Amino acid sequence: MAVVGYRSVAEAICKERGARGKSLHAMFGDLARLRVPQPVIDGFHEARLLGNDSVRDGLEYAPDEIADVADLIKVAVLVLCVQPAERQRMAEARLARRTAHKAEAVNPPPSTPWPRAGRRRRAPAGPGVEGAGWSAGTLLQAVLPYLACPCTVSLFAAAERR
Repeated sequence: MAVVGYRSVAEAICKERGARGKSLHAMFGDLARLRVPQPVIDGFHEARLLGNDSVRDGLEYAPDEIADVADLIKVAVLVLCVQPAERQRMAEARLARRTAHKAEAVNPPPSTPWPRAGRRRRAPAGPGVEGAGWSAGTLLQAVLPYLACPCTVSLFAAAERR
């Protein structure tokens, strides 16, 4: 009966997104209009079919088949809910940093000498990406849970060897 829960999650996401249709099948079809990636839509259809089979026909699926549908729903939640929220948060942080930097450039603090005309200040040297303290290995570790496939695992291993 777990697949019925996954079917319900897919249905809730459709309603939250504003998908239209008289049936769940039609609502899933309408997700393309809302620019939902086709693999996510296909995963929702799979959850719908397994849920229908379980409830209507009493069909029992193997644990690995149910786990596969669970993974499809997890990916959908990641793509449709988690990643957009993370991107929004990062965009707001960049905007705040940009605004603060521009305000500082107009009104530099008294302890910071104003750069002479025609000369650019150099970014402070330091480890990682643009002085932010992120090494390639740290970046890969942050992204790896989202990209757990053999190619990223080997890329991570190569970065650690350097």
